[in-house]
Amino acid sequence: MRWQDCYTSTEVEQLSVQHRTRGFANDDAGWEVLSDLVQRLVRDSAVAPLRTPGQARAIKLDVFNYWDEVQPPGDVRECMASWRASGLHLVSYDRAAADDFLADEFGGDVLAAFRHAHHPAMQADLFRLARIIRLGGLYVDADDAFVGDGSAPMRFPSAATLKPLAVCRHCPASVPVTVPPPGAPDSMHWYYLGNAPIAGVGGHPLFDLALERAVAAVMLRKSRGERANIHADTGPANFSLALLEHVADCFSRDADCDVTVSPAWDGMEQSRWLEYKATGRNWRTNATIYPASVAGAAPQDGRKRG
Repeated sequence: MRWQDCYTSTEVEQLSVQHRTRGFANDDAGWEVLSDLVQRLVRDSAVAPLRTPGQARAIKLDVFNYWDEVQPPGDVRECMASWRASGLHLVSYDRAAADDFLADEFGGDVLAAFRHAHHPAMQADLFRLARIIRLGGLYVDADDAFVGDGSAPMRFPSAATLKPLAVCRHCPASVPVTVPPPGAPDSMHWYYLGNAPIAGVGGHPLFDLALERAVAAVMLRKSRGERANIHADTGPANFSLALLEHVADCFSRDADCDVTVSPAWDGMEQSRWLEYKATGRNWRTNATIYPASVAGAAPQDGRKRG
């Protein structure tokens, strides 16, 4: 049985309507649909494969991250070092290396959006999707630490493996993901999709769609002289709505989604309090670290560091 078989024909049609209405409304009704989808993906993907049984596999992926500066702060370097100390292969990209990659592999609006991004977190949002599209891999934030057993390679069950998030509906606080059982909807929390960590193989249509949406949003903001919003335009909200569109499209075509959404990412520690988070470099500030007037001038003294 495939995961979409867990949906009734009426529910499939409801998702298809969302897919046909590109430019998903950012309102309570829209997020209710998304929240329900993420809850059910978490619950049902544990018991029903998201693709035909013949495609079952464990995917091995390399690890990469992004920090715009050639020399990250000491506590960020400690997080990066935890991956290398485990024996896992980590490739770290700085701004110049990411710019080179995007220039070689994409160019056009993808490169222009990256260069226009006013904050390192927005640069990372765009780069992670582009890099996975071309090369695949496990993207982790530069301040994510590895705390597991590195003796075995990290493997993933689907061509796209994602992590859900939850937030209190009536307050700005994030909460642990505890999906209720079937028939018991959660009226206290919105569920959505995080864009770190993400693991995927190259060419997966979900990542294509997420990058297309993010680039279009940044370029539209640029044309209007507006500052883009990290969460909504390139970050978790954008990625969540890309998931909604991807799943709706899969269902409408009766195609395999090849996606797993799971809160269990063993061996990884997120959300450490590091010094930079008290500054404008914290993505939640949406501060202008790179003014648009100089955003195209990427430094040339850094390259990816394997």
